[in-house]
Amino acid sequence: MLGAAYDFTRGDLGLSVPSLYGNIRSSAYYYTFLGASAACVLIMHVILKSPVGYFMRAIKDDQLRAMSLGVDATRVKLFAFTVSSAMAGLAGVLYAHYVLTLTPQIVDFSEMAKVIIIAVIGGLGSFAGPIIAALPINFLTTYLQSFGEWSMVLFAAVVIVIMRSYPAGLSGLLRRFGIT
Repeated sequence: MLGAAYDFTRGDLGLSVPSLYGNIRSSAYYYTFLGASAACVLIMHVILKSPVGYFMRAIKDDQLRAMSLGVDATRVKLFAFTVSSAMAGLAGVLYAHYVLTLTPQIVDFSEMAKVIIIAVIGGLGSFAGPIIAALPINFLTTYLQSFGEWSMVLFAAVVIVIMRSYPAGLSGLLRRFGIT
């Protein structure tokens, strides 16, 4: 659909985006991404420790009970959706200025699947889990690129094994050994 709307999106040629810093040095973008990631993690930590974070966990555990205790579930869900959308939008804007050309080919199933894989292997429901799992998963992804789409099959098998055997993921395993 995006490729067909040539007048608006220029199709597969994509839209040109100016560089954020006037150059394409990777180090400047690395520190920008690192700062934005740290800010987002800090914001999420503050939100999760606030009353809204407790309301989110209450809704996740038992929405009907939380609503019976006076939690406005719609408002809390809307807040969570807005914050997560804002962070995703910030990531998209920074990435667009890094790659300099927005094309439909940027949207890749394997990238979206990698986010889910990181969350599952890190530990569902854990704050630190995805942070812990992101680095090894990215290294494995780079190493397994030579296998093409079979790397996703391997990751899917690992996710299934972890979900069946140890649902707490890496963060639960580290917590069990007293590391975190």
